[in-house]
Order: sequence, then C-alpha cells, then structure tokens
Amino acid sequence: MPEPNHDNPVLNSTRLSTLLLALVATVWGGALVIAGLWLVFSAGPRWPMFSVPAALGGWTAVAMGIFVFMFLVADRVFPMAGRKVGWVCEVALVALFCIGGLATGLALWFGGGS
Repeated sequence: MPEPNHDNPVLNSTRLSTLLLALVATVWGGALVIAGLWLVFSAGPRWPMFSVPAALGGWTAVAMGIFVFMFLVADRVFPMAGRKVGWVCEVALVALFCIGGLATGLALWFGGGS
C-alpha cells in the first residue's frame, strides 16, 4: 500500500491560517475604505459643520484600508513581488494616515467646518 504524502496536502494549517487572515484582513480593509468614502461623500455634505473633518477623516480611513490590505494580504499572497515598490507604498500610506489623523484631530479640535 502506498504511503500518503503529508508534505503537500490540499489544505494544511499554514494555508488555512493564511486564507483566514486574508479573508479577515480583506473585510477589515474594505470596511475602512467604505466607511472612509461614506465620510467623504455622504457625511460631509449631510452635516456641513463637519465637512472638513469628515473629508480628512474619510481620506485617512481610505489610506488605512489600503494599507491594511497591502500589509496583511498582498504581502502574503505575493511574497516575491518587488519589495522596493511595496515598501515605498506602505511607508507613504503610513505617513499619509498619520498626517491625516493629526489633521483630522486638529480640525475637530479647532472646529474646522466649511
């Protein structure tokens, strides 16, 4: 009787955990992007007194969603992709959402409406 090959099963624990992480991170990143776009295009016009903080916070949430997807999904699904390009994009997004978070906080603190 041939011995089973345990080296390459269809779904082992490593693949399952990577798949589960990719699924959860995709939902998380997508939720951040959708919430950010809602802030920009729906909350800002609906409540004019919060239009500037809503726009800043919305674009910050979009940048955070893209970063979550890039860092937790794309880097694991495509590990051989060019690291220089990925690293530059990830650092740029981190800088963008740090600056955006600070700008949103300052706009809320100082009452930055339209």
